[in-house]
This record gives sequence, C-alpha cells and structure tokens, in this order.
Amino acid sequence: MDGDDRRKMNGEEKGKTDGDDRGKMNRETMDRKKKVRREAIITALKTASGADFTMSFFVPVKKGEHILDASFLYAAGNFNTVWTRPFASAVFEPETGAVLVYRNCYVDDFADSSSYPMTCRVDYAVPFAKTAEEQGELVKRIQELYFVIRLLPWKESLDEKEKRAAGMYRDSFFKAVPKGLLPFYQALSPEFYEWLGDGFV
Repeated sequence: MDGDDRRKMNGEEKGKTDGDDRGKMNRETMDRKKKVRREAIITALKTASGADFTMSFFVPVKKGEHILDASFLYAAGNFNTVWTRPFASAVFEPETGAVLVYRNCYVDDFADSSSYPMTCRVDYAVPFAKTAEEQGELVKRIQELYFVIRLLPWKESLDEKEKRAAGMYRDSFFKAVPKGLLPFYQALSPEFYEWLGDGFV
C-alpha cells in the first residue's frame, strides 16, 4: 500500500475536501450576508428619507478606535444625465449595518457647501466604461475588494498581497466613479481618499 492509499484510508483527503467545501460555503454565505445587509440599509434609508436615491460606494472612516463604513446618497438617474449633488450622508456599523449617523446635507453638510451648494449640478457620466456591463463589472469588483482593503489605510505597512488588492481597488474605483463625485468621496473620508490617491506608499 503506497502513501496515497494510506492517506485515503486515514481520511486525510476527505478532510481536505470537506475543509475546502466549508471554506467555499463560508465565503458564499458571507457574500450573501453582505448583499442582504446592503439591500436592508438601502431599504431603511429610503423609508426614513422618503426619497428614491442611489447610494455611493462604502468608504471606511475612523472614529476613535473603530473603523466604520460611510456612504453618501444622491438622486437616482441615468449616468449620462446631469443631476444634483448628494443630499445626505450616513455612517454604518460594519457588522450589523446599523445606521449610526444620518446627515441631511440641507441642514448639516458633510461637504463644503460654499464650494458645492445644494443647487450644484454634477455630471454623473462614468469615466471609463463604454457599456452597462463594463460598469457593472467594475462596480462588482469594487464592492468585493472593499471588504479586503477597508482596514488597510491605517496599517503601517502592507504586504505584497495587500498592495495588489489595494492597487486593483484603486484602479477600479477611479474607472467607475464619475469625476464630478470625487470631491464628495474626498469630503466623506479624507484619510481614505488621500491614501487611495497617494498609491498607499
């Protein structure tokens, strides 16, 4: 009996397969939970605000010792259309998706209202994608990579795997986000935006 047969009899290969299957199931479960959480957040905010809107990508914000997720809200519409600037922002608890802060920009603006008044119009044309499918792929990649890179801006140094993930996120982010929205991402999370723009050096 050779070594492979003995390993099979000892259940080693089965254990490896079971472990791989459990890992795949865990990843799929986490992905489903993230999707459900985001949909629940959007539903809750739409109910609270009574508005139909699009939600920006999550960006990390550091509050004391905690790293939370933030987003801003803007009118829903065609990306080839000029719309008004974001009208609200929100901060979420990352594990539960609970809304910790909701700011109505007409009352308490997260951005510089002197430079970007509420009457400001924003061009939502995407800078890179030529089709909805291309934009959809970029959006999907950003949402998947976000949970990999969200803690990295506050690390002293990154290993090669983290640098690759951050590089992929940065490339996708600046391809997907309309240029007119970049100042609002910068205002929402200055530390994250600076890290992203500096190339995480």
